[in-house]
Amino acid sequence: MQKEVFTAALLSAVSLTAAQAQDAPLERHIGLSGHYVEADDERDVDYGYGFSVLIGHQLFDADSPVYLEGIFSTTSLETGVEGFTDFYQYQLGLDLAYRFDDRSGLTPFLFLGGGAIYDDVTPDSLDATEPYANAGLGLVSAPLGSWDVKLRGDARYIYDWFQDGFGDVRVAFGLEIPITETVPPPPPPVPPPAPDVKVVEPPPLPDGDGDGIPDPYDFCKNTPPAAEVNECGCAIGEVLQLRGVKFEFNSARLTVNAQAILDSIAKTVMHYDAVQAEIAGHSDSLGPEGYNQSLSEERAGVVRDYLVQRGVAANRLTAAGYGESEPIADNSTEEGRERNRRVELRIR
Repeated sequence: MQKEVFTAALLSAVSLTAAQAQDAPLERHIGLSGHYVEADDERDVDYGYGFSVLIGHQLFDADSPVYLEGIFSTTSLETGVEGFTDFYQYQLGLDLAYRFDDRSGLTPFLFLGGGAIYDDVTPDSLDATEPYANAGLGLVSAPLGSWDVKLRGDARYIYDWFQDGFGDVRVAFGLEIPITETVPPPPPPVPPPAPDVKVVEPPPLPDGDGDGIPDPYDFCKNTPPAAEVNECGCAIGEVLQLRGVKFEFNSARLTVNAQAILDSIAKTVMHYDAVQAEIAGHSDSLGPEGYNQSLSEERAGVVRDYLVQRGVAANRLTAAGYGESEPIADNSTEEGRERNRRVELRIR
C-alpha cells in the first residue's frame, strides 16, 4: 500500500515544484566594498583608496548567468606631498556581468561596462566630468550563515578620458547581500484517504477506466485497458517523468531549477521509506550513440547522488542510462528531441 500512496504523492510533488521553478524570482543583491587603486603613473599620485556601493539584478530568467550591476564609488588619490591637496573621484556606472558555474558555491565572474567619473583636482579650474570604461574579473563565495551573505572580491582596469586619459587598476573586497524575494516551498502532498471498510457493502460506485477500482479510491483514473493495477488503481511498475529536471548544455551539471525540484522530490521519497526506485536517464539521437549512452548514465548518476545527499538512503535508489534507445517522441524535430532528453523515476 505504501508504494501506491508514494506514487500519487510524488506525482503531486513533481508537478508543484516544476511549476514553482518556472516562476522562480530573479536574483538581486547589494554590494558594499572597500578598494585600493594603483594609479596611472601619469597622474603623479602614490595610490588611492575608497569605497563602493552596487546594486545587481539578474537578467532574463532564474537560470541566467547574466547580471546588470549599477555602481557608485568614491576614491581619494594620495599625492604623497605634505600640505598639498589630494585628488578625489566620484564614479557612477553600469556593468554587465557573467557568472560561471551554478552560483551555489565559489563563483567566478567577468564584467564589462562604463559610465562617468567626476575628477575633483587642484586647481579647481581643472575639475571635470568625463566618461570611463572598465573591465575585470572577480569571485563570489558561497553563502555564509543563515542570512546568505557572501564575500566578494574583484579587480578591474578603469580608463577615464580626463585630460589626456588615464588608466588605473582597482582591487576591491567586501560583502554581497541578497535581496531576492524568497519563494515559499510547496506544501507537502496530502496522503490519500484510506478506503472506508464497512461490514455493510456500499452501493456500486462509478469506475471510469474499468480497472476494478471505484473512482473515489482510484488515484490513476486513466489506466490503459487490461493493465494490471494495484489496490489504488495505478499500473504496477509506474514510471514517473521528472519534469523540469534539466541539465546545462552537453553536460551532467544540474540547473538551479532542477535542484529545487529534486529537493522536494527527496522529501517525498524519504517519507515513503519502503519504496525502492531506479533513476533512468535518456538522451535524444543527436551525436554518437556511445557518447549519448555515457551522458545518460552520468546524468542518471548525478540525480541519484543529489537525492542521496539530500537524505534518501543510498540502498533505495539505483541509476541506469538508456541513451537514445527508448525515445518517446520524434527525434527529427527539436520538440521531440527535447522530450526524449529526460530523467525518469521507475517505481519497483
